Amino acid sequence: MSVFTRLSCADVKAFLQNYDCGDLIQFDEIIEGVTNSNFRLKTTKGTFILTVYEQLDTATLQSLHDLQNLWHEKGLNCAKVIKNDRLNTLSKLHQKPAALVEHLPGSTHFKISSTLCKQVGLTLARIHLSPQPQDFNRNNPRGFDWMLGMAKRIYHNLSTVDQTILDEELNFLRHFSSLALPAGAIHADFFPDNVLVHEDHIQGFIDLDFACREIYLFDICVAINAWCNDDQGQLNRLLMRDLLTAYTSLRPLNQEENLAIPMMLRATALRFWLSRLYDHIYLEGSEKIQHKDPQEFKNILLNRRNRLSGMQR
Repeated sequence: MSVFTRLSCADVKAFLQNYDCGDLIQFDEIIEGVTNSNFRLKTTKGTFILTVYEQLDTATLQSLHDLQNLWHEKGLNCAKVIKNDRLNTLSKLHQKPAALVEHLPGSTHFKISSTLCKQVGLTLARIHLSPQPQDFNRNNPRGFDWMLGMAKRIYHNLSTVDQTILDEELNFLRHFSSLALPAGAIHADFFPDNVLVHEDHIQGFIDLDFACREIYLFDICVAINAWCNDDQGQLNRLLMRDLLTAYTSLRPLNQEENLAIPMMLRATALRFWLSRLYDHIYLEGSEKIQHKDPQEFKNILLNRRNRLSGMQR
């Protein structure tokens, strides 16, 4: 489970006094998270999500909340961050930043389908075409520089085979680390567990912790790697086609973007393999952390290396 900060009923009631959201009826821990502590609150005025942020600083969170609320205002299915009685989206709980977010319908437990992959493509295109705050300039916290640093940190904990894979991927990506492709605000973590679905229809998306300014293709390829696989990490080309066809119906890719898809699929697979390796190596045994298997993204990375070399042709 991944609840780092425990809250009492008294904690939550005191927190709600700063919001016009009614009186607390009940609250429950949400164990699916990885980096933050999340709670579902039922009050006399509705249902809300309370998040206690464990890693991000106040300035970054305020920037992310501004982006999230702008996307919400522009009609994207993005949960609104509620302002407190001081008209701020951030409060404090146990000396940590905390926020209250509207509760969206739907569930993160569903079967991936062609219909959903098309909706993922449309949603990402709408995100990329949506306005963003003029001062939103957060660099990708899990971009190429992060990958280099993380690789050095975990390198000597890897097998010889994995070290070789890592060396080859980093050498490959150095040729593409400064691609001049269309960029803007992206979600950067558009996985099924960050999407709420009801009856094969996306109700909304959550968790903007990794949102940043980055090339749009990064966002697209994160989603392809997350949504378009079989159980062995083999790419399902039909689902990928559905996602890309839907996306390009709203925002066509230019020639350079199309050519860069194989590389970016490898880069984004490497990004998640590295983060899961770090958790596995340094956080294994922690009862507070919900670990995700690094082997899943190693398989995806190996598949992208072996099967997509001909896509550019």
